[in-house]
Amino acid sequence: MRRAPGRTPIGSHRRTVVMYCIAVLAILSVASISVPEESWAQFDKKTIEQIRKKAERGDAKAQHFLSLIYCFALGLPQDNTKAQEWRLKSAEQGYAEAQCDLGAAYVNGEGTPQNYQEALKWFRRAAEQGHLRAQTFIGAMYENGYGVPKDYERAMTWFQRAARKGNARGQYCVGMMYRFGRGAKQDFKKALQWIRKSAEQGDPGGQNEYGCMYAAGNGVKKDLRQAKKWYTKSADKMDRRAEELLYLLTLKENYSTDIGRLTRQAESGDSDSQTELAMRLQEGDGVPISRDKALKWYLKAAAQGNKVALYFLGKTYEWAHGVTNDNAKAFEYYRKSAEKGYAPAEAKVGTFYERGQAVSRDFAEAVKWFHKACDRGYHIAMYDLARMYAQGTGLEKDLNRAKEWYKKAADLGHRGAKQALKGLAQFEKQ
Repeated sequence: MRRAPGRTPIGSHRRTVVMYCIAVLAILSVASISVPEESWAQFDKKTIEQIRKKAERGDAKAQHFLSLIYCFALGLPQDNTKAQEWRLKSAEQGYAEAQCDLGAAYVNGEGTPQNYQEALKWFRRAAEQGHLRAQTFIGAMYENGYGVPKDYERAMTWFQRAARKGNARGQYCVGMMYRFGRGAKQDFKKALQWIRKSAEQGDPGGQNEYGCMYAAGNGVKKDLRQAKKWYTKSADKMDRRAEELLYLLTLKENYSTDIGRLTRQAESGDSDSQTELAMRLQEGDGVPISRDKALKWYLKAAAQGNKVALYFLGKTYEWAHGVTNDNAKAFEYYRKSAEKGYAPAEAKVGTFYERGQAVSRDFAEAVKWFHKACDRGYHIAMYDLARMYAQGTGLEKDLNRAKEWYKKAADLGHRGAKQALKGLAQFEKQ
């Protein structure tokens, strides 16, 4: 599943899904290929047919597995409608993993109309069976006000329930609640403790936020080298946000050391200073965290046409940073920034078109915007193009073209692209 709107992800990374599938294959006694790389993984026809037969005979695990194959195009063309049909069959038999994914499908509106009430119902059914990921998703529903009144204290309770059982995502969410003072008094030390637990378990979100706390100096001495170290750990797991954070770290390296002077320049109308001040207020970098003030300064800079401010306004609305999630507004700001030639925004516009997020899915538009960002040397867009060629998503599948773009991205430091090239090399030796 892809992530739902808002800061707390409701979904699974594709590689995590692939690894899960391999584990299920062993349970179902079905042969499979060796561990596949995230972006080009495919299961062979014989394996899929064996799974389909088990699914048609009513095996709940096989039904869930087949839904993932359709959802992530792991050997069959992506078909969210069929994915939903098999997911529902499995969930109705009480299979907790399918119930959790069904809830995520209703949140994201994938293969079914968006329905937060149905999502919460299925998350609860999975959570009642002790499914920890579902517990964190219920927390996310309360945190973001999806189908229920926004309630940070209830969100914190659900996050803590999963975190205390050792769930890395739950630990990350508890840490984030402490970091921003939601459902508990703001406490950077407690935030750091919980986020570190998540990071040390290898959760990409935890590693990213642990890096962010070093980058901002939240509860620790500011240390951009440590931030880069943790972003890199996450990027090695092919996490897109980690690659973006590594790219944006260069902005932090040029931050002003004089907050007073920066504020005066912002107040005098300098849009670059307004943007930097907003970024620092959003994360508490040298100033107390205030997302309301951050939004105010982003808007002032954006009104002057500052392309970086426009980009960060897009992120603010996409990730619900102090505002209600609004993907339509996020896309509007990303588009405005992209039209001014800001490569990260061009790549974001491409991503929105590829996913059909706030706009009709349009692979041709996605490819167009990825190419624009590639022309500016933006390695994350190069990786996205490579992935589309590798998966045959919106483009004719072409592993040679995929390798070309992975190589270009890798040469510019994209960690996931380096991993993809290794995976392709192993695949070709089989």
